[in-house]
Amino acid sequence: MSDPQLPGLQAERTMLAWERAAVGLLATAALLALRTMPAPRPLDLVPGAVALLLALTVALIGRRRARRIMSAPVATPAARGSVLLAGGGVIALGMLTLAVVLSPL
Repeated sequence: MSDPQLPGLQAERTMLAWERAAVGLLATAALLALRTMPAPRPLDLVPGAVALLLALTVALIGRRRARRIMSAPVATPAARGSVLLAGGGVIALGMLTLAVVLSPL
């Protein structure tokens, strides 16, 4: 168990968790882009672009949250808006991915 007196560890864990989520979203973007190969139409690239944009957003949220924890290590408020934004985006991306997977090639 980590020492609660070391504020840098909480920020590092927070940033790593958000980065893991971003990497998962990048993998989703790559798989959605590969699904459209060898000759993608412009509309076929939209799901991958949405996943890429969501991955970048999640990475930026994680960095901002980690910086906030580092600057004020005592009881920072929860990032409800950020979590709701990321969670809603992931749900929407999941539904979009399911539609892409179930659609005929």
